[in-house]
This record gives sequence, structure tokens and C-alpha cells, in this order.
Amino acid sequence: MGTARPKKKGSRLLDGQSERLLSPEQVAERLGIGRTFAYKLLAEKRIPSFTIGKLRRVREADLDRYIEERLSAEASSVIYGRFGS
Repeated sequence: MGTARPKKKGSRLLDGQSERLLSPEQVAERLGIGRTFAYKLLAEKRIPSFTIGKLRRVREADLDRYIEERLSAEASSVIYGRFGS
């Protein structure tokens, strides 16, 4: 008998690597926003997402990229707003 690997909720195997998939509700929780606004960001394609059947999912890496881009844009606006012309 082989040993069964435990399944992780919100994860999948892709080319031997585990990649976490998030629901819109999990996206909202991570961003500290409401579920409706999270769905709006996904509908506007500001955060990449895809469907599996009727379920919408977001790769954790895509959400992390969105957060980093927002932080970079915020930092740039503070720097240029304060010192730029």
C-alpha cells in the first residue's frame, strides 16, 4: 500500500510544485476589503483570475503581484508628489 498524501485546501499540484488557489472571499480577506469589491477587481481584470466550473479562483502569486504593484505605485506617488514637479 502506498501512503496517501494529505490534500491541502486551496492548493493544487502544477509541474511538481504546489500552487495555492484563492477564492474571491479569501482575496477579500487578504486585502482587507469587502467581497463585492473583490469581485469587482476580478471582473475588471485588475487581478487575474479564472474559473473552474462555476468557481472563480486567483493564483496566490497573481494576488501577491497585484499587492506589490499597488505598493510600488503608492510609494512612487508619495515620492513624486512630494518632490516631483
